[in-house]
Amino acid sequence: MKPPTPRLRRLAPLLPGLLLLPVLVVLLGLSCTRGPRVEEERTPAQVMSFRSADWLEREDRIRQEQPDKVIATMGVKAGDMVADVGCGT
Repeated sequence: MKPPTPRLRRLAPLLPGLLLLPVLVVLLGLSCTRGPRVEEERTPAQVMSFRSADWLEREDRIRQEQPDKVIATMGVKAGDMVADVGCGT
């Protein structure tokens, strides 16, 4: 049997990492899969005119839409710029 070439000797320390790479890819893929949704599904509103503005001012809107949770999930930090593009009331 021939002795390993200098090139192969340089690659030898990388072999354990190369063997673990497929395992890490599979584990990463498994960790990214979504489980069943537990929280309430939100149904977006239909397009409406100004006559339906009272729906935007309903009492349970904050509880349903959870704006603080949305901003926290987005990772918005003090000093970040955010554009809320909408008509609002």
